[in-house]
Amino acid sequence: MEQKTQKSLDSLITYVDGIPNRIRKRLNTGTGMDEDKIRKWIREELQREVRRIRFYDDTRDQRTGSCFAHYTSWSSFLAILNQERPLMRMYNYETANDPLEGQIYPEGWKEVRERARCMGSFDGTYDHQHPGDTYGCSFSSGAEDIGDDLTLWRLYGNNGDGCSLMMRSLGRDMYRIRYRKQDGSGSNREEVEEDKAVARQMNDLLCAGEQAIDNIGHGYRQPVGSAIGDAAQRVLEGYCHLVKDVAYSNEREWRRIVVRPPLGETCFDANVAGVRRYVEGQAFKNLLVTGSVITIGPKVSNPKAVRDYVKRSTHHRDIRLPSIRSSTKSYR
Repeated sequence: MEQKTQKSLDSLITYVDGIPNRIRKRLNTGTGMDEDKIRKWIREELQREVRRIRFYDDTRDQRTGSCFAHYTSWSSFLAILNQERPLMRMYNYETANDPLEGQIYPEGWKEVRERARCMGSFDGTYDHQHPGDTYGCSFSSGAEDIGDDLTLWRLYGNNGDGCSLMMRSLGRDMYRIRYRKQDGSGSNREEVEEDKAVARQMNDLLCAGEQAIDNIGHGYRQPVGSAIGDAAQRVLEGYCHLVKDVAYSNEREWRRIVVRPPLGETCFDANVAGVRRYVEGQAFKNLLVTGSVITIGPKVSNPKAVRDYVKRSTHHRDIRLPSIRSSTKSYR
């Protein structure tokens, strides 16, 4: 397992180990701590720990000469540009057209998830209050022509009438998708070992949680148990949305994901139900550097008018756009 992944999970385990002592110290200071206050306090602190989870450390994989492209509609791209601060849209994976989205579990994960669900439902509230709340933004990787791919235009580029944003680096907190068969098995031995290591550490986390609950007074067991299980499920949700059916492997996808509750700075798009926009400053900044390209889709009827409009809409804001090209593909 990557060292950063292991350290971030170890940190979460250490925090859970120390929960009983933290509660005792609070009680010894005379601080009022009913169940609701305990639940809120522990959940907030666990959320901070979950934010530090690195999932897989894929930063090094961005240095292999690959380019990265995000396909979208012109309305979405202009919405990004016209914000006071550019925001990359993150879509709810619950609405994904892939029926297996988030449902493929590598070896050992399914058992860990069920164990976490039992702990997360300690007070019977988890599954009803938080149905599928994971958001993300996707990029495909490849050579320089990845920004003008006919299949990707059809699937993600507004049926060829949109645009692609191609850049040479995505920055931190972007993760490469792992492709697996529907039973969770994979052919990459290194990745399979990483999967097993994650499952072992998640089991260690849940063991620490169960022990913590045993060492806490009866009145605090429910709120603490549900908070720990909830945190474990958030971590697993993050991992599971980095695994897709091998049938999609030709997309060579990378993702930025946000697991509930939102990690980082977010705001809601009131005009589109179920959509959040997430401040993705580094990825957007990398779009504005030399070598990045905006490609106009092959079905756009007047590419010159679109190019001029984009330049006019950003001129007054001193945004230095990358080069804007037209697709070379023939589209029917």
